[in-house]
This record gives sequence, C-alpha cells and structure tokens, in this order.
Amino acid sequence: MIFDYIKNSSEDFFTAILGLKIQECKTSRYNNLYCSEISIYKNEKKLDIIFFFNKDTICLISDILLFDNNPDEESRFDLLKEIANLIVGKAKSLIEETDENSTYKISTPKYNGKVRNIQEYNLSQKISQKIQNRCFVIGIKEA
Repeated sequence: MIFDYIKNSSEDFFTAILGLKIQECKTSRYNNLYCSEISIYKNEKKLDIIFFFNKDTICLISDILLFDNNPDEESRFDLLKEIANLIVGKAKSLIEETDENSTYKISTPKYNGKVRNIQEYNLSQKISQKIQNRCFVIGIKEA
C-alpha cells in the first residue's frame, strides 16, 4: 500500500513540479548511482525508501529547480535528500488522509553516497522510472 503512494508522489513530483514526462524504465542495469534514503514509520513499523539516481539525472533536476545544470558535489547531495523528502513527505500526507487510525512519521533524509549496485540493498519492492531517457529507481527495504 505505501509503495503505491510513493509511486504516485514520485509521478506527481516529476510531472507537476518539474514539468517532465515520466515513463517506466525497462533497463536492468543499475550501477554507480547516487543514493539517498528516508524512512517512513507506520506506528512502530519502519520502511526505508531509497532513491537511486545517476549524475545526469541529478543535473537535469538541478537545472530545473536551481537553474544550475552543473551543481557542485554538495549541492547534488542536498538535492538528492530534498527529492526524497518531497516525495515521501507528499506520500505521507496522502496516506494519512486515508488511514486516520495509524500514526505516520518520516525521518530526516540522508545521503548514502555512490552505490556500485542496487542489489546491495536487498529491496523488497522497486520501481524503475525514467525522465528524458534517464532512468532512476525508487525502492523499499523493510527494516
């Protein structure tokens, strides 16, 4: 259930906020991606929501939001955390509208660095999407 809200919030972020067309990405090669993570808690149950982007995708988003198509490393890291915060924050709001009997919280997003292979994270669910031929992955890891 939570994953559907994450997917819908992601689609909203990329289409409504960034003005980009989002599509399913069919590649299975996900190596050397930059990673950010944020946790969502339902009552006491924790789920880690993990975002994987390549540098080109981060630069595209930076160009739209910050008018900088070549952000420095610190700006890219901050942007990755902010993307996680915006998408999961919106999902949390949508979930709370439909599930008034549960309590939801989100953590502060963190930057996890460059990841050689997303299989290292043992994701229980993932979605691969693309914008302007740039693929990215959003995954869930049950804690």
